[in-house]
Amino acid sequence: MNAVADGGPGLPRYLRASMNRRTAPVVLVPITADQAKGTLNARGIKAIHAPGQSGDADEIIGANCLGLAFFHGLPAVSVAGKPSSVYLIYECFSGYTRVAKKATLLKYLKPHSDGDAILLDLESGGQLLIYWSGTGYSTKFVRKGG
Repeated sequence: MNAVADGGPGLPRYLRASMNRRTAPVVLVPITADQAKGTLNARGIKAIHAPGQSGDADEIIGANCLGLAFFHGLPAVSVAGKPSSVYLIYECFSGYTRVAKKATLLKYLKPHSDGDAILLDLESGGQLLIYWSGTGYSTKFVRKGG
């Protein structure tokens, strides 16, 4: 995985968010993962699935899109009994922002958000919310694109 040196056009190089109350803040970094395809699972990188998407980290990589890597501080968060400190969502997006844990947007999520969330502005015109539900990452379309 290669970090996008300048964050890409209009993207911040990284963002910090407190997505889980039990761990240190998460650092989010836009990345190009095409060259790492086929080795992500072996490196312990877990996929965050968008609605309608399935598969492991190697399978979710598409063409010509950026990924967003979620680097957890220690102690590592455990999902399904397997510790992992890096998660990846791979979508075509043009921006991302942190949504504070007390924001109205997060009030009615099921499962509920355990902290801050991340809002991706998709190139399709949609918006995808990514949040920690207490047991793993969940996603929800805020607005579907065309």
